Amino acid sequence: MRLGLALACATALLATKAPGQANGPATLVTTPDGSRCLLLPNASFPHVTWTVATLADPWLEPPGLEGLTAAVAEASLAGTWRTGSADGPRERQALLDQEDTVRALLAAPGDAAIRERAMALAKLLPELARPQAFRAQLADLPAHGVEVVWRDGMVAIQMTTLSDSIERVAAQWLEWREDTALRTLASTWPAVVTRLNTNLDLDPAGRVRSELLALALPSHPMSRQLDRPNRPLPTRREAQDGWQSRMHPTVAIHVLVGDFDPVAARDALQRTFRNTAMPTPTPVLLPPVRAITSTRRATVAGCAQPTTACAFVVPEAADPALVETALRWFAGGPSSVLGRAVAARSKGATVRASAPWPPAPLGRSLFVVEGIGGTPHDGMADLILETARKVASMKLTENDLWPAVQSRQRSFAAVANDPRWLGLDLARGALRWPTATPGPKPPTMVDAAALQRLLQGVFAGQPVVVEGRP
Repeated sequence: MRLGLALACATALLATKAPGQANGPATLVTTPDGSRCLLLPNASFPHVTWTVATLADPWLEPPGLEGLTAAVAEASLAGTWRTGSADGPRERQALLDQEDTVRALLAAPGDAAIRERAMALAKLLPELARPQAFRAQLADLPAHGVEVVWRDGMVAIQMTTLSDSIERVAAQWLEWREDTALRTLASTWPAVVTRLNTNLDLDPAGRVRSELLALALPSHPMSRQLDRPNRPLPTRREAQDGWQSRMHPTVAIHVLVGDFDPVAARDALQRTFRNTAMPTPTPVLLPPVRAITSTRRATVAGCAQPTTACAFVVPEAADPALVETALRWFAGGPSSVLGRAVAARSKGATVRASAPWPPAPLGRSLFVVEGIGGTPHDGMADLILETARKVASMKLTENDLWPAVQSRQRSFAAVANDPRWLGLDLARGALRWPTATPGPKPPTMVDAAALQRLLQGVFAGQPVVVEGRP
């Protein structure tokens, strides 16, 4: 109620107060503890949307515990040892005891003494935990709409607050970050595993992509994302390490979007984010991407529908706007160059492309093109490669690229009109392309010659081809 009243009053006052802070450029602030905070003042959004995001690629998580970042983010919403516990030290010990007891019970399920101890702990823990206290404290800030968003290799915690509450929210996040209890891990982990397995089951190209990766980038840790998590439950130590490694101030990014004074926000963040007791994460180095020297082909049986994937090495880091335009122009749906070519030969087939895949710093990875379904599907690989060769020899003009640019503009407009979507988009850009200038960038026409050189460099290399069959 207090939160709803505060936000309602703030909205009502917009009609009588002086205009909100003038819109300004995005600024990246680094605080004394190393936190990176991207500030985007925008008076068209009456409140402040706060996004805390971190990458959650499988190679950043322990083997067999893919999805751990999302699980601990969800569990963190149940509070800290200070907020949400009737007796922090006692609850901490009880959770550790419960973990040991469950392990002992699995080893000796018929032991009556162990079962009795497990039942006693199951009764004690609800008496010690106050998981709703943390959300109530967030509401008092006020902060509402607190949720975890997990997609595209990124996990984010989002909330909406008021401009004069920024320092209070920062102080709450500091406690959240440093002292999270993860008391509901036992329920959040199974939910994450179910979602991962469902995504694998629903992806028609999952098995094809797994083989594609094995041929193009052997031993790449991305292959773990294409397997199912094989651990029943992380230990509390593993969960705590996962939280600390992904939410460390030098790893996560804060994005604030809305009607606020950027100078006052910067000063508040600088005052609050001064120190951390979290250990500095060890950098994870991906294997180098090497040129493919000969065409590699494989066939995978047992796919849900016919699927053909071709992968090319991206020869060098490229402007992400250039890469996105190239994807949409070449294989971004039925109106793309490849989409039209495929439709002329294969009824009901769809096409898609992704790059960089797997995600990699500065985009040095693979350019993947897929044809899915359709009758007849035979010859799809040859059609994709033939179309790629034709594109490499074309002389592109701006007129050729306008449909792809306009597609990007429509996507940007949808994102830019929603502060939560915008916060996620800005966070993803800052995490994936840390050397790029931060801030929303309305798509404009790209250099046609530069895009042509990019595609020529990509398609000049040898491909990896994987054909999936039912």
